[in-house]
Amino acid sequence: MEFMKQKPPQSQTINSIAQLQAAFRQTMDLPAQVSNEADVREQLQRMMSALLAHRQIKTSAQLQNMLLACRLRLRTLQNKIAAVKPDSQHAPRDIAVAPLLEDVAAAADLLLAPFGRNIVFLSSENQAYVRCDPRALIWLELEMLCNAVRHTPGEEITVHLTAAQASVTLQAESGGFIDLQSLHDSLKRDDSGSAAMLRTAQLHSGSLLWSTSGTRAVCALRLPRSKAYNPRQSRADVPDFVDLLCDQLSPVYTALAPCIGC
Repeated sequence: MEFMKQKPPQSQTINSIAQLQAAFRQTMDLPAQVSNEADVREQLQRMMSALLAHRQIKTSAQLQNMLLACRLRLRTLQNKIAAVKPDSQHAPRDIAVAPLLEDVAAAADLLLAPFGRNIVFLSSENQAYVRCDPRALIWLELEMLCNAVRHTPGEEITVHLTAAQASVTLQAESGGFIDLQSLHDSLKRDDSGSAAMLRTAQLHSGSLLWSTSGTRAVCALRLPRSKAYNPRQSRADVPDFVDLLCDQLSPVYTALAPCIGC
């Protein structure tokens, strides 16, 4: 494909919306598979760079829709990778989960505030440790928030962290209902966020439960508590959150608000 061989498109070389549309169609025709993940990710990033560089990106709904489609394709690709990720690629460590998850919720809340949505983080346990891959844990929380934003109308999303003797539970609630049949169907697809979330939770010996309680939709992630932890490990061992957003987590994070970056 000729577009794949070109340098990243810039606004001075692709000036018309028609040219961007042609490049966009070529990009979206690429099959999003684990086997060609690196090439597809690079091509989508090039396409998004070209869209963001266009002078009409802030006023053209057409360009913004193409940008959102690229981000959603990145998210679909990431879901496929997460759904088949082998145990050997996880890097578990003992993490104090409350500070990490609160940071994620705070960042998402800042992003969603202009759109009339807000996130409230509550924790009854600040010293609970779990053994997990921090990247995977951050991604799981972002997916929970992303699904709540996209599929429920409630203005407020409550994220509640609780700890029992043997487990830690992260629960996201929002006003609305869960279509359990659609959820069940999505679990059969390897490109769905729910299938990837379930796979990731299982890799950490955890569980994931979706339910409707009264007028609120609930997603609950339960992970076993660490039996022991290394006190020398600190939050410095956790990957930088900003770096994660700029790398593989960016399609999830930007899907929270379709217009971010415009």
